[in-house]
Amino acid sequence: MTIAEKTNELIAALTVAAEVEANDPGDVRGWERQAEVIRGLLDGNVELADLAPHFVWHYLADADIRQKEPAYRAIQLRELLEAVNALRHTHAA
Repeated sequence: MTIAEKTNELIAALTVAAEVEANDPGDVRGWERQAEVIRGLLDGNVELADLAPHFVWHYLADADIRQKEPAYRAIQLRELLEAVNALRHTHAA
């Protein structure tokens, strides 16, 4: 699989994570499943991990804070969508 194809997979996984969280912030299990997909993509490919915005790692680590603080959740969702758009415009096929 090419790096562009893997980048597209990452974009799709990040988009699903954002949708799960935006549509049902209480769906912790659904978000955790998606987070595992994202971690698997990044942990399994150094090149892809290097392309991913650093913010993605913060997003994965801060789930507990987002559950407690809706304002923080809104900020991180906005930043996540910006990261997805950056990946789409610079690295995806």
